Amino acid sequence: MYYCTRVAPTTSTTDDADGTSANVTLNTKAKRILYIGGYEVDVTHTAAEGRHMSAIITGDAEYGGTVSRIPLGSSRHASFVGGDSLSGHIDAFFPVDWASGPNAILTANTRGIGGTAAEEADIFILYSSGEAHFPMPIWGGHGLTTVPRWYIRSDLTAITNSTTETGGNAVTKPVKASGCVGFAGVAIIDGTVVAADEMNTRMRLTANGALVEQFEPDQVWPVNGGSRDAGLQGLANASVDGDAFDVNFFPVQFKVGVGGTITPNWNMRSAVTNAVEHYFYAAFV
Repeated sequence: MYYCTRVAPTTSTTDDADGTSANVTLNTKAKRILYIGGYEVDVTHTAAEGRHMSAIITGDAEYGGTVSRIPLGSSRHASFVGGDSLSGHIDAFFPVDWASGPNAILTANTRGIGGTAAEEADIFILYSSGEAHFPMPIWGGHGLTTVPRWYIRSDLTAITNSTTETGGNAVTKPVKASGCVGFAGVAIIDGTVVAADEMNTRMRLTANGALVEQFEPDQVWPVNGGSRDAGLQGLANASVDGDAFDVNFFPVQFKVGVGGTITPNWNMRSAVTNAVEHYFYAAFV
């Protein structure tokens, strides 16, 4: 049988800071945690603030010793229109494969882009009494073709008014992991939007410890949220102004050695006047 429960930690108003965690208890039949998902909601929308959040789950589950940061809900850029309001996407569930047990207590938290007011975050944990995942990639894959055990997310790298390549924060392979099965970049405008600014960003990856015949060069990849048209402030349509998007992964597969790292290097083709926040995710098995 499949079950789904919900937990609501309090989010932080500070960039890349943990919020206040909350606990949830699974039922007496719990054996396997299969998906983590949910959404975040603006309580007070501020036009100059973007949105991106990760879910953090710890507690009574065999998550491999290294804590994951899993994309949570939908992301969006800052907008022109202060009245713009957009809902999250309930289908933003990401697969995991963690053994658990009856009456397991899980602790949930969040980390992401802060704002003037704390956002409401709802994290949903879909688990089973032993049943397996739904068929991939039909449901919950987000580009992945293999179920990861870990989602490792870098700390943010902010780029302001620059087209110079900026080295991002590396992610390190979990000690018990054997290889990478997907990665994703995310770019979020998080500052006052200037009408004449278009956005066009990409990531160039380097790897230390990739056990492949050749990793570089030609590891230049597009980024979730990485492109946005210039606009006309005051004429922009609210529904377009802050369009929300989910995080999707590229389903790569390669082995990584002990202590191996993957580093994103961020490139913006055109300078954006105010901050663009960049995150990098790598999924491991």
